[in-house]
Amino acid sequence: MQAGLPVLVRHTGCGHTVPITVCDHCGEPLTAAGATQHPGPGGRTGPGTRVLGPLLAGGH
Repeated sequence: MQAGLPVLVRHTGCGHTVPITVCDHCGEPLTAAGATQHPGPGGRTGPGTRVLGPLLAGGH
Protein backbone atom coordinates (compact mmCIF):
# COMPACT_ATOMS: atom_id res chain seq x y z
CA MET A 1 0.00 0.00 0.00
CA GLN A 2 1.34 3.45 -0.87
CA ALA A 3 1.31 6.35 1.59
CA GLY A 4 -0.63 9.48 0.80
CA LEU A 5 -4.11 10.89 0.53
CA PRO A 6 -6.91 8.32 0.12
CA VAL A 7 -8.66 10.55 -2.44
CA LEU A 8 -7.43 13.34 -4.70
CA VAL A 9 -9.87 16.07 -5.62
CA ARG A 10 -8.93 17.61 -8.96
CA HIS A 11 -10.13 21.12 -9.87
CA THR A 12 -11.51 20.83 -13.38
CA GLY A 13 -10.64 24.45 -14.17
CA CYS A 14 -6.85 24.20 -13.73
CA GLY A 15 -6.09 20.56 -12.86
CA HIS A 16 -4.72 21.39 -9.39
CA THR A 17 -5.11 18.43 -7.00
CA VAL A 18 -4.32 19.75 -3.51
CA PRO A 19 -7.40 21.62 -2.26
CA ILE A 20 -7.18 23.72 0.88
CA THR A 21 -10.17 24.60 3.06
CA VAL A 22 -9.78 28.02 4.66
CA CYS A 23 -11.73 30.11 7.16
CA ASP A 24 -13.96 32.58 5.34
CA HIS A 25 -13.36 35.14 8.11
CA CYS A 26 -9.55 35.19 8.55
CA GLY A 27 -8.30 33.17 5.56
CA GLU A 28 -6.27 30.72 7.69
CA PRO A 29 -6.23 27.07 6.53
CA LEU A 30 -8.57 24.76 8.48
CA THR A 31 -6.96 21.70 10.02
CA ALA A 32 -8.31 18.90 12.20
CA ALA A 33 -6.28 20.29 15.11
CA GLY A 34 -7.50 23.86 14.64
CA ALA A 35 -11.24 23.33 14.16
CA THR A 36 -14.18 21.82 16.02
CA GLN A 37 -17.36 20.29 14.64
CA HIS A 38 -20.82 21.37 15.74
CA PRO A 39 -24.21 20.24 14.50
CA GLY A 40 -25.72 22.51 11.87
CA PRO A 41 -29.36 23.43 11.37
CA GLY A 42 -29.90 20.66 8.80
CA GLY A 43 -27.98 17.94 10.68
CA ARG A 44 -29.61 14.55 11.09
CA THR A 45 -28.52 11.19 12.45
CA GLY A 46 -28.46 8.30 10.01
CA PRO A 47 -26.19 6.34 7.69
CA GLY A 48 -22.85 8.07 7.16
CA THR A 49 -23.07 10.28 10.26
CA ARG A 50 -20.57 8.44 12.45
CA VAL A 51 -18.71 11.64 13.36
CA LEU A 52 -21.57 14.14 13.70
CA GLY A 53 -24.25 11.65 14.73
CA PRO A 54 -23.21 11.56 18.41
CA LEU A 55 -23.06 15.38 18.51
CA LEU A 56 -26.56 15.63 17.03
CA ALA A 57 -27.94 12.99 19.38
CA GLY A 58 -26.38 14.74 22.39
CA GLY A 59 -27.89 18.10 21.49
CA HIS A 60 -24.58 19.98 21.75
